Amino acid sequence: MKKQFIAASAAALMASPLAVMAGDLNIYGEAHLSVDHADDRSDSSQFIGNRFSHLGITGSEYLGMGLTGIFQYETTVEFTDGGDLFGDNTESFLGLQGGFGTLIGGQLDDPLFATLDGLDLFADRVGSVHTMARPDGAVSHNNVLAYVTPDFNGFSLSAVYGPEQGTDKGSRFVGQLDFEGEVEAGGTISASLGYLQANEGVVDPADPDSEDKLKIWQATFGYEMTDVWRGFAFYQDYSSSDEGTGLEDDKAYGAGVGFMVSPQVELLAQISHYDADDSDMRATTYALGADYFISDRTTLYGIFGMTRNKSDSSAVPTDVDYYASSGSEGISPDAGDNPWVLSLGVVHSF
Repeated sequence: MKKQFIAASAAALMASPLAVMAGDLNIYGEAHLSVDHADDRSDSSQFIGNRFSHLGITGSEYLGMGLTGIFQYETTVEFTDGGDLFGDNTESFLGLQGGFGTLIGGQLDDPLFATLDGLDLFADRVGSVHTMARPDGAVSHNNVLAYVTPDFNGFSLSAVYGPEQGTDKGSRFVGQLDFEGEVEAGGTISASLGYLQANEGVVDPADPDSEDKLKIWQATFGYEMTDVWRGFAFYQDYSSSDEGTGLEDDKAYGAGVGFMVSPQVELLAQISHYDADDSDMRATTYALGADYFISDRTTLYGIFGMTRNKSDSSAVPTDVDYYASSGSEGISPDAGDNPWVLSLGVVHSF
């Protein structure tokens, strides 16, 4: 799911449904399934993957004095594993919007993740840049407050703060500067510079006593000429206080480009690289694909994705759980192998 934050510009993080409606309630969602053939060079199998299908409700009410109350509730929907209508809560919040900007609190997508997700040509699919980017960073934040400034000639600033929430947990902070504007050639450019700092106990939620600290810098750039072509590039730099995380001085970067070859068909290519400080832990994901737009809300696609691993790396070109997390039913590449996936999918948004 392509996301942005709750800012006035499309380049600012988490909002897509949060472009606050004039009405009281709005139901939105996405149904996304793919049929995949995965090969880890030792074993292979076919899987049906549920790829962040979700359902949400947004609402707003004018409160007077130029203020609008807003809320969002979103949950994942499981099509393939038990068929649960309500899965895990995702981006859900309550807030206030006015001339001062937007102030919200709740469970929020991380701004760095959301910005990159909005540029990713294979977001929630095989070949996503998230297979290489932010390997140990949180993609969402619980119990946090966020503020987004109004738009200033294309610029906006967003900030997320999470308090300690207990004696054994540290705080977290995310800040990001965004820009979006049109150029003379008729295209739109977007750029961002973001910073994340997660202190003790929030780097690894499974270990609240951890004293590790994580810092991430991220820069992105995107260009789009509507109905012609689009492209983007990103760069991330990690530092961690725990030498065991493997993020002591690591980086990730990548780029992608898409071309509309007809009103209904877009060809896509993308590459992302994890540049570990330990050269034997490095990996690169390649993806080639095509989208066929049946309608404004329904898309068919095909993708071939492959990850090339160095001798101590076992990364995969997708984050769905038919790899090692599926246990005995999954497949898992050995270190140094180059797993690949062929994926055919359908996405319906409403």
